[in-house]
Amino acid sequence: MTKATGRALPLTIATAFLMEGLDSSVVTTALPAIAQDLATSTPALAVTVTAYLISLAVCMPLGGWLASRYGARQVFVAALAVFAVGSLVCGLAPARAVLVLGRIVQGVGGAMMSPVGRAILISSVPKSEYIRAMNYVIIPGLLGPALGPIVGGFLATYASWHWIFLINLPLAVVGIAMSYRFIDDKIMPSDAERGLFDWIGYAYLIVALGVGQAAIEMSGHGAPPLPACAAGLISGFAFRLFFRRYRRTGNGILDLGLLRIRTFRLSVTAGSVARAGLGAVPFLLPLLLQIGFGYDAFHSGLVTFLVAVGAGAIRPLLAYLMRRLGCRRLLLANSLAASVGLLGFLLFREKSSLWLMGPYVFMFGFLRTVQMSTMNALSYTDVEKPDMGAASTIATLAQRLSVGLGVNVAALVLALVSGDKPPGLTAFAVAFSATAVLVLIAGAMFTRLHATDGWQISARAAPEELRKAQPEPVGPTDV
Repeated sequence: MTKATGRALPLTIATAFLMEGLDSSVVTTALPAIAQDLATSTPALAVTVTAYLISLAVCMPLGGWLASRYGARQVFVAALAVFAVGSLVCGLAPARAVLVLGRIVQGVGGAMMSPVGRAILISSVPKSEYIRAMNYVIIPGLLGPALGPIVGGFLATYASWHWIFLINLPLAVVGIAMSYRFIDDKIMPSDAERGLFDWIGYAYLIVALGVGQAAIEMSGHGAPPLPACAAGLISGFAFRLFFRRYRRTGNGILDLGLLRIRTFRLSVTAGSVARAGLGAVPFLLPLLLQIGFGYDAFHSGLVTFLVAVGAGAIRPLLAYLMRRLGCRRLLLANSLAASVGLLGFLLFREKSSLWLMGPYVFMFGFLRTVQMSTMNALSYTDVEKPDMGAASTIATLAQRLSVGLGVNVAALVLALVSGDKPPGLTAFAVAFSATAVLVLIAGAMFTRLHATDGWQISARAAPEELRKAQPEPVGPTDV
């Protein structure tokens, strides 16, 4: 290593992972409080979640290109600063539109913080120390989403919702100061001649996703049908232009040729449907607890936190489950169990005992993580090493967008069923049922997997025709 020694560099990168991870989950628990203060409905504020996720997704392809163009440290520091500006805008937002704008700016910064930070770490740390260094980065990244519901609930209940965004400012200042102190500016230096970026195709993708989001928003909040239909048509046309340009140039911001790999294609398509259903839970559950059952934001966050506890508890067993069942059987069985688990939330009522609800939420965290981790690991089993970066871009983009879509669907259902009134138990029942249907559809799509798919990461025997050609598989990978 150069300037960065010991734990200083990994902890510098960890500030970005902590902020992004915290921000991905801190908002949902505070949505009812924000809605009341801004005089809007809680379903209408779902756009604050989806705007962040979509902005995060569409800006991710920019990170690597900007780092190669202007230098990794400069881009990392700029990303921290942009995220801080977005947080300040959110924290001072007087209206929903300003809050959404701030969330978009946060997404732009967040999209570049993590991938560029990871690239800096890989380039700075000797291979023999990489695992140890990554542990300092991964742990804050995992703690952020886990602590988000508690932090957001506590601040919304006992302080003000504005602080869920303003707490990012000191973290960003510390991260920027540490970046100048511990990140060598010669790590991944700028190269003005390196790479071309398909700005036209990128513009098509932004229009397609942004206008598509607007179409969904208008559909769920009483807008006239004509503008919503027009926005949907514009979004579809932009997607068509994007795919046409890719077919013509063969060199877009996304290497769609990787979708010819069957396991990767199923992980992206079926996985996106499953994530849309499961990704809506962190949005729906806090609203059910607060609006449906009358919990305050803090106690709602404590219950929602049990999803993350369950997720952590199951991780040591994932390798055994993959080895015992294989990816196909595990995904099929867990899709059914997770869909039933989603329907199980309909059984709870305002006076339901926490001694019953808490373990149930904990167990659902098990199921959610089994599905997510298995799909993530399966994505890369048949992808060659030179294509890993391009595959990761597509997979990450699909993951972010599908979670945003799930939140959109849940908010749309709540708005349509409840109308101008706050969502009641009937609206939540329909929303949870819709998410369960999505997970079931994904399970049906996973039937196209073969019994031997994913043998590389499940430590099961390789298919007979590959045993002589392939090296022995390594241990299971939990992505």
